[in-house]
Order: sequence, then structure tokens, then C-alpha cells
Amino acid sequence: MTLIAKGAIYLLFVALTLLSSMLPAHGAVVDGSTAELDLKNQIFWLVDKERILDINKVAATPLEDFREPDEYIFSKGYTKDAYWLRVELDFIYQTEQDDWILEVPFALLDHIDLYIPKPDGSFDLISMGDRLPFSERLLEVKNFAYPLKPTAGKNLYYFHVRTQDSLQVPLRLLNKTVFTAKQVQYTGLQGLYFGAMLVMILYNLFIFLSVKERSYLYYILYISLWTFFQAGLQGYTFQYLWPTNTWWANINIPFFGVLSLFFATLFCRNLLQTKKHLPRFDSALIIISWALFAALPFVLFGEYDTGILLSLASTFVFFNLIIFAALLISLQGNQTARKFSIAWGIFLLSGSASLLGITGILPLEYANAHILQLGSALEVVLLSLILADRINLIEQEKAEIEAESKRTLIEANKQLENSNRLKNEFISTISHEIRTPMNGVLGSAQLMQETLLNDMQKDYLTTIMSSGTTLLEILDNILDYSKIEAHKLTINSETFDLEELLKELHGFFSAQAEESGIPLTINLQSDTPRYLVGDPTRIKQILLNLISNAYKFTATGEIKVHVRALPDTDLDIYFEIEDSGLGLSQEDQVRLFQPFVQLDSTTSRFHGGTGLGLAICKKLSALMGGNIGVISELGEGARFWFSIHTQASSKEKMKSHRGQYQSNSDSHEFICPSLKILAVDDNETNLKVVTGFLNKFQAQADYAQSGEEAIEKSIDRQHSYDLILMDIEMPNMDGYDTTREIRRLERWQRTSPQPIVALSAHAVSEFEEKALQSGMNEFLAKPVSKKELQSMLQSILEQKNARPSTAANLINDP
Repeated sequence: MTLIAKGAIYLLFVALTLLSSMLPAHGAVVDGSTAELDLKNQIFWLVDKERILDINKVAATPLEDFREPDEYIFSKGYTKDAYWLRVELDFIYQTEQDDWILEVPFALLDHIDLYIPKPDGSFDLISMGDRLPFSERLLEVKNFAYPLKPTAGKNLYYFHVRTQDSLQVPLRLLNKTVFTAKQVQYTGLQGLYFGAMLVMILYNLFIFLSVKERSYLYYILYISLWTFFQAGLQGYTFQYLWPTNTWWANINIPFFGVLSLFFATLFCRNLLQTKKHLPRFDSALIIISWALFAALPFVLFGEYDTGILLSLASTFVFFNLIIFAALLISLQGNQTARKFSIAWGIFLLSGSASLLGITGILPLEYANAHILQLGSALEVVLLSLILADRINLIEQEKAEIEAESKRTLIEANKQLENSNRLKNEFISTISHEIRTPMNGVLGSAQLMQETLLNDMQKDYLTTIMSSGTTLLEILDNILDYSKIEAHKLTINSETFDLEELLKELHGFFSAQAEESGIPLTINLQSDTPRYLVGDPTRIKQILLNLISNAYKFTATGEIKVHVRALPDTDLDIYFEIEDSGLGLSQEDQVRLFQPFVQLDSTTSRFHGGTGLGLAICKKLSALMGGNIGVISELGEGARFWFSIHTQASSKEKMKSHRGQYQSNSDSHEFICPSLKILAVDDNETNLKVVTGFLNKFQAQADYAQSGEEAIEKSIDRQHSYDLILMDIEMPNMDGYDTTREIRRLERWQRTSPQPIVALSAHAVSEFEEKALQSGMNEFLAKPVSKKELQSMLQSILEQKNARPSTAANLINDP
């Protein structure tokens, strides 16, 4: 063979090798380790514009005549064409016991038929789609899920897809266990979204019933209809509300979407007061609102394509008109319009991305329905806060205008009082409902921290603890501010060790200081009394808030805390927190301590928060006879300061204190008989957490799931409990009545009273007072930490005059 021939053969071999490497892979491999497989790169497809192809013609079509898989999820937007999809799966290892699910996680397809070839050349057909009753689905899930029983080796599957909605076919293969877990996880996330929307609807409904403000009515109708629209997009309305009405299952989505935008127009006009600020533009909004209303018959009774087109067009015009109006009004200096522009801008961006996704312009990976849900959730919350701010301004204006009429002023005050009552009741209820599951989340997380975990699990667990703690801090801030507004926040007076308090504070931030590289230095002036009389909890709350803010806005440098007694005063203690962060403008300093205020800089928006922390600090310092302020310039860092009025205490008095601020680092194994404790709670999760803590303390943990069971066990002298942990809210007999009955039976039997500690998700003083009045000894708010429970058990034992040699060792965690 000549050299030229050999060279030609070699070049041909290289070319064929390169060509084969460039060809798309087909026939996804499913081996024994496969649990989930994304099949977007395995979808070969044919377009059937005339809708004349049948399965026999498609199956006879060679693979080379199919279009190659797209880079992203198979998406063709709004199209009248039908499509045939070909997927090949190579099951290397397969048994009859292996169950697989082929899932299309997109709920808005009219017809999607799966053809499975059989050995005799025929096909098994599984027909699905939202044009068929929901009962015809093999699995009762909102997406299209096809149970498979493949054979070992290569298995071919063909899909035939036709729809009037956006044609999106994300496709994945999952084993049955993973599929079930995914369904639970996804349902939980969707539950969070729809639960949040429901909370906002109820919250604003409470306020509307109180203030009778029309903006709230429009807002409630808008977000209620929008919630139905989202539920339709996700397939939940078809699954649960009208599973047999396939016509309405398709029409309701654009119907609710257009109707929600109609009420959104009325809400925006009312909130932005376009008639006052932009009268000509307001006329355009009136026209678009009635155009939206007039489009409803076309959506209901016209051609579906026409209805979809009208919906998309009116949505595009509406969103842009509203944002343009808000920007114009904000240029006039209107603060409500500025905040509204931010909220509406978020919604507009998410809506635009979602619209580009469903029309096939953007890949679904970057523009799926979850973007719209996230944007709408943020917008709903922000609009609610903006609406609350505007309502407060309206009430203030009304009060000023109606000052000439005593009767009208009294009526306005009654309405405001009723609104505050509803707000406080709502906050208390929501706090209770959130704290109850958070008790299980944080408690379980604390117990998990003491198990064997790998680094990734530790990182996830740290995230859970951090996020849960942040949520509780937000709840506590809201509750504290609610108490302040209702004049129900009290300041305690007790002896405490200032030096020990500062040491605890330094230890709290030690990890953050090390991680950020920003050291925290605390300087206590030598002539400052160490032992004081005041409220150490509230002092620590202010310091925690100010130092946390310093770390948020300080990228480099250091943070210093200076503490000293002010001269020429009875005893005023002065605290100063100095950072090397961004600093504040004079304009920002004026607004800084107002409630619900966040600075408009990018950094503050990034860090977020409720805008209540500094307002609460201001109230607390005032209640403790002091003041608060800031000295700062932009780019020069900031010095936050506050003062309190207190009294000195002798060291001898401090020695007689219970010692809750003393170091408790020594730990001892439990030895004396074990502690025997009864945990009473109707919630199994809470019982698991509490008994888990008690087992860590090596206590003998017993439990009761009702008040009646708790009474039966507590009066049985064979149990002889050292402590009863009592839940407050239980069916039939709550914790108060249970405690009263236990106390009555103790008096009747002439037995020593058993210590009873309340565990309640209600973190307000009224419930604590009611618990003590019912006969309980102490009160702990959920979610309870292991350290709090340990400290409480130690206190109860000391009150029972436990022997000195064992009292300090009984409940320390080994």
C-alpha cells in the first residue's frame, strides 16, 4: 500500500472519529446506581404540522430523520403543531421488582400520549392530558407520570404531544422511591408559597374589616384571584377543585389571570392616587381596566387561542403602564410610589422572565413558573407593607382634618384601636403557629448536632439552625414592637453582673469575628460598678442588635464596644459601639430609628430585615431611663451609643442571686436516683424534641398526649415525678385546666405539689401570667433550647432544696 493511500485511510479514520464524537448520545444508560435521570438531552423529535403521522409511521422512521435533542428542556412555546418525541433507555440491570416513573413535570398539556413498543410490533398506549378527566391518570399527581415496567436492555418510548397552551416537555426518569420523595418535597415548597399567600389574604382581610379601606378590598381580591391563577398553572385546581371539568380546567387559568389584573388595576390606581397625581394617565388606566374586564367573555366563550393572545397582550400592556405610572409619581417625591416601584419592578421582572419561558423564547431552566411565584410572593409582601404605611398616613391625615369634630375624632380613635387589637391578635396567632413547628425544627436540629455527621450534613444543619434562629429573631422583634405599641412591654429590675454580661456578649460573637476577620473588642472602664440593678435581658438585646448591625455593614477593620459610667449622674451607664463600616448620611440618620424603615442603599437592601430592630432599641433605652443615637459620616464608619439609668448593687447581694449569669462550663455525669420528668403535649414532634433533650440529661422521660392522661399519671404515686413539662394548647382539656385539676387533687390527697413548667408557643406576657395563675411554677416559650431547659431544671431542683452535693450535678449534659 502506497504512502498516500495509508495517509488517506488515516485521515478518514480521524474524520470518522471526530464525527462520531460530535453526534448526540442516544440511549440513556440506566444502571443499578441510577435513581433519577434528566432526559432532556435524550429527546429526538419530529414536527407534525399537518397532524397526519401515526405511531406506525413514526416507529418506522429511522433515527437519522428525527431532529437532534435541544440543549435545554424541550420547549416550543405557543404552537398549533403536533410533535412526536423519541426516547431510548438502556436498562443495564433490571428486575421485575424495579419500579420506574417517567415524569413530565409540566401540568398544562392538552394531550400527551405515551406509546410503548411490544415484542409483537404493536404498542401499549397511555393517554394523559388536561383535556381528559383527572381520574384517568394512573397516578394521582398533578404532573403527568407514567409507571414503567421495562425489560433489561434497550427500551424505546414515543410521545405524541398536542396542546393549545405553551408546549413544554421536561422529561425525567425516577425510581418509585425518589419519585415519592420528590412529590413530598415539591408539595411542601408549594405549600409554603400558597400558605404565605393565604396568610397575606387573611391578614389584610382582618385589617379591611377594621378600617374599611377600599385599597385593602382591591388588594385582597387581586391576590386571591392571583393565587387561584397560580394554583391553576401548577395543576392543583384541576386535581382538587374540578377534576372532571376539562373545559373549565383550561379556561380558568387565563380567566383568573385577567380578572386578577382587573382588580390589580383598581388597587394600583387607588394606592398611587393616579387621579390626583397623573389625571391623564389615570384615564388610560381606567381604559385598560375595563378592557381587561371586557376581555373576559372572549376568554370564556371565544377561541382559546384568541383568549390566550388577549391575556398575554393585556398583561404586557398592564404591567408596563403601572410601572411607568409609579415611576412618574415617584419623580414627584412620593415615597409610596418609590416603594411601589421596587415591589412592582420585582414582579415585572419575574413575570417577564416567566412569559419569555412559556412562549419558548427563554429556556425553562432560567424562566420557569417558580420565578413568577417567587416574584409574586415578594411583591405581595412588599405591597402589603406599603399599603400599611399608606393606611397609616391616611389615618394620620384623617385625624388632623377631623380634629375640629370631637365625635368624629373619637370614632376614628375607636377604629384605630380596633385595628391595633386585630393586628396584635393576628401577630400573636401567627407567632404561635410558627413557633410550634419551629420547636420541632430547631429542637431536632440541636439533637442532630450531637450525632455523627459528615461535613456536608454539618453545613446543612448549621444553615437550618441559622435560618430558624433568624426567623425567631424577626418574630421576637415583631412581638416586642407590638407590646411597645400596646404599652405592655415591662422592664424587669434584678441584680446582674455587668462584666459577666459583656463576657457572654463577646463569646456570642467570637465565631463571627473569627470568620469575618473583624475583631470585636469590649472595653469596660475600670471605675464602672460591676454589679448593677436593672434588666440584663433588655440591655443584652440592645447590644446584640447594634453589634449585629455593625458586622452587617463592616467589611474590614474592627468593632469596638466601650462601656463606662457617666459622671455627674446617679448612675447612668453609657454604651458605645464603634465600627469602621459604610457610615451614614445625615438624611439617613434622621430616619434611622423609625419603625419599618430600611435605608435605600444597596447594602441595606441586601441585608434585609424588618426595619424594627433599631426602633425597638430606641423604645427599650427610653423605658430604662436613657436615650440612643448615632454619630457618623458616609464612608467614615459609625458610632452608635445608648445609655440606661440603673443602680449599683453590693457584691454580697450578688452572691445570694440564683446565678443564672454565672459560668456553667463544668459538666458532670449523672450519678443520685435519676430525675423523673413527665412531658405533656398533644404534638408528637414536640414530644420527640423534649424527650430527646431529657434523655440527653439522663433523666427518666415519661410522656402524656392529653390533659386527661397527664392527670392520671401525675396522681399515681408510683410515678412520683420530679417535674411536669406542660403544653398550654391541647384539645378537650388545655394546660391551664390540667394544672388546676392536678393542684386540686394534690390538695385533696395532701401530697407535695409537683413542679409544673409551662411550654407554650405563645411568647407574650398575658399567657405567662395566666400560666402562673393556674398553678404552674415557671414558663418557657417555644421553641425551647436545650440550654434553657437545662437551666430551668436546675432552678426547679434548687427550689426543691435538693442536696448541695448533687444539686449542681443532676442535670448537666454529659
